[in-house]
Amino acid sequence: MRCARVLRKAGKPLTETPFGKYDLLRPPKIRKSAPVGVIPPTVVPRHIRAPPYVPVNFFTRKADEELQEVLDEGEGYHGEDGVGNTEVGMITLGGVKEQTVRHAGGLVADILEDVGKLVQPGISTSTLDKQIHELIVAKNAYPSPLGYQGFPKSVTTSVNNVICHIINIDVTLYTSLPPSSIPQSTTNSPVYTHGDSSITFPLPDVDSQGRELVEITQEALDIGINQCGPGRKFRDIGCAIE
Repeated sequence: MRCARVLRKAGKPLTETPFGKYDLLRPPKIRKSAPVGVIPPTVVPRHIRAPPYVPVNFFTRKADEELQEVLDEGEGYHGEDGVGNTEVGMITLGGVKEQTVRHAGGLVADILEDVGKLVQPGISTSTLDKQIHELIVAKNAYPSPLGYQGFPKSVTTSVNNVICHIINIDVTLYTSLPPSSIPQSTTNSPVYTHGDSSITFPLPDVDSQGRELVEITQEALDIGINQCGPGRKFRDIGCAIE
C-alpha cells in the first residue's frame, strides 16, 4: 500500500487492465550486479525453453560479469510505460491455453507429492532445491524462479524452526503441452505458461498448535477451490473461506 501511495503522489495515472484500473507495481529492472554471481545456477538441459525474463548469459557468465538484458521483455517488466504482456486476461475455455494451464498445474501437483517424500528433519534447503530441480526438468519443464532478477535457485522455501517447526515449499515451473497432446488442427507456436503451487510440511516434532494451523489452512484451501469455476467471482472464494 505504501508503494501505491507513492505512485499516486507522483501523479502517475492508473493503468487500464483487463480487470480494471490499477496502480501497477512493477519489479525493478534486472539487478545486473546482484551478489548472486558466487552462487552458480543449476544447469537446465538445453532443449528446455526458459522464460523470456532469464538473462541471455545467466548460465554462462563469470562471477565478475554483469547480467545481460533479457531476450524478450514481452513478459513481466516492460519499461516505465509498458504493461508487459499484451495478452494478459482471461483465456478461452476449451482451447490450447486452458489445456496448457491444466497441464502445468498437474505437473506441479505431481512434483509436490514427490517433494513430501523428500522433506525430513536435517535436510537443507539447498539439497531440497537440487532435488526438486531434477524433478522439474525430468518433466521437461523449467523451474521458473531460476534466473528471475538473477535469482540463482530453482525453488523458494520458507523455514519456521522457531515457532512451529514447519517448512513451506513453493514450486513454480514454465512449460508447454507435450507434442502428443497438441491438437492436430493447431498450427500456431506452442503456448507456454507457468504452473505455481505450494505446500507447508509439518516436521515430526511440530507441536499441536502448529499442526492444527496447517490442517485448518488446508481446509480453507479446499473450501476456496470448491468455489472456483467459470463465471464465478473472486470474492466468492474469500467469502466462503471467511
